[in-house]
Amino acid sequence: MYEIVFTSIGYVAASKKISFRDGKMIRAKVYLEPQVYSMSEVQVPGIRPKKWQNQLKEFKAAFLGNSEFAEKCTIKNPEVLDFKTDSKTGALIANTDSTLIVVNNALGYRMRIQLVKFQWFNTTGTYKIYHSCPKRFAIYELYAFLTV
Repeated sequence: MYEIVFTSIGYVAASKKISFRDGKMIRAKVYLEPQVYSMSEVQVPGIRPKKWQNQLKEFKAAFLGNSEFAEKCTIKNPEVLDFKTDSKTGALIANTDSTLIVVNNALGYRMRIQLVKFQWFNTTGTYKIYHSCPKRFAIYELYAFLTV
């Protein structure tokens, strides 16, 4: 008696025990079950809506500024940002669960920012930044005044 194993990509292997007899052809039916694979989450980047793109533009102007040096700054992973507008104050609110990566090509540095929340008050030209400090995981509230 022999055990024959049947395999195919995408299917669970099956085996069947068969006895061979001299000069006789043997037929055997074998059914292979499909193999179910579980995968981790896959994110497919898409085109962001026009509103999100406009909010990103406003965020960049407020967060990076409008100077000659700011023009040479890039946010390497803007797709991690989420935006909303505060219905009471009209402030642009940006946050992310990921690390925001900013590269300043004019001054030659790269920053990884744990941006918890960014609020831009366009009417007054002020903003607040809440970020997580990597050494102590403390939350800071920073105020800055810009001229618009």
